[in-house]
Amino acid sequence: MDNQLAQFDILLTICVAAAIVISLIALVQILRSPATRGLEAAVWVAVVLFVPILGSVAWFIATAQRRPRRTTSNVQGR
Repeated sequence: MDNQLAQFDILLTICVAAAIVISLIALVQILRSPATRGLEAAVWVAVVLFVPILGSVAWFIATAQRRPRRTTSNVQGR
């Protein structure tokens, strides 16, 4: 029984650490993004802080849709 509890604690610790890292990455991207300034950045920061997993995923999806896709035709030097 103690072994199962220890395994659960390790799994929970890994999940929490991953959520913190993902949230920190999203926050850094929000604060460094030239596209988000002022109120928009404040709203994104609040969303990521209050709903870390969903807010971070939403940020990554929103920014992925804003960026143009890289193809071989728009890569310079080829």
